[in-house]
Amino acid sequence: MNRVWTHNPLVRAVLWASAAWYALVMVAPEWLLGVTAGEGPTEHVEHAVLLLAVLTWASVGGGLAQRRRVIPGIAALMMVLQLALLLMEETDFGAVYNAPGLADPFQVILNGNRNLRQALHALAPAMKSALDASLLSWLVVFFGLPVLRLGSRLEPAVATAPEAAAAATLAVTLLLAATLCWYHFMPTWFQLQLYALVLVAGVRANRDLLRA
Repeated sequence: MNRVWTHNPLVRAVLWASAAWYALVMVAPEWLLGVTAGEGPTEHVEHAVLLLAVLTWASVGGGLAQRRRVIPGIAALMMVLQLALLLMEETDFGAVYNAPGLADPFQVILNGNRNLRQALHALAPAMKSALDASLLSWLVVFFGLPVLRLGSRLEPAVATAPEAAAAATLAVTLLLAATLCWYHFMPTWFQLQLYALVLVAGVRANRDLLRA
């Protein structure tokens, strides 16, 4: 089990990325705030990673469907739906990239809003919280089942132990940032790394299917 932590390139990548982030917080906080601001460079990279993750997990779901593996196929489909909804919301259903053909219909459906969270908050604040809880719960299941050794029926549509260890390391860096009152620097950077881990897991799942 110790090798999952000490010989894990994903854990090392998270630690190096976090170390670089902490150094930037201390030496160039204003620059970092600009880079990680809403719709700044980091968010655009985040959108690209999310899109790749959606396509990758859709491929996983397709491969599982061809093999008639129903339960892991449903798990992969849940990941696709969660990531697709998150991507559409992050880009305001196309408004961020000036795609009125996508954004305008959603603005009508969402009663003048182009952002699902804003629309849900206007309708009922609890619904916004439910949307956030849905995604968080699925990510906890995705990364948590391998730790509890309960994910065998969902493989390869759940994280492996090395991927779960990297996610746990990332969570620790977030808690440390909150402890240091640096959280306002963190959300976009944390999300980018989290989505990258989900993408890496999808690439691994596709590889496992090809080898099976």
